[in-house]
Amino acid sequence: MNPEEIRKITLQRLEEMPLDKEVMVNFRPYRREELIRHVEKEDEIGRKMMARQLKIIKTLELNGVWR
Repeated sequence: MNPEEIRKITLQRLEEMPLDKEVMVNFRPYRREELIRHVEKEDEIGRKMMARQLKIIKTLELNGVWR
C-alpha cells in the first residue's frame, strides 16, 4: 500500500467519524475537521493519523479481514 492510498483511506475514515467525537493526538483532543486538515497538509499530526490507520490496516490484514 502506497502513501497516497493510506492518505485517502485515512481521509475517508475521518469523514465517516461523527462530528461530536474527538481523537487524542499528543495529549490534545482534535475534532474531525481539524484532523482532516492535518492529513491534507501531511504535517506531523496528519502523519500520525496516517500511521495509526496503517497500523489498523496491518492488524486487519494479519487477521484476514483486510485484503
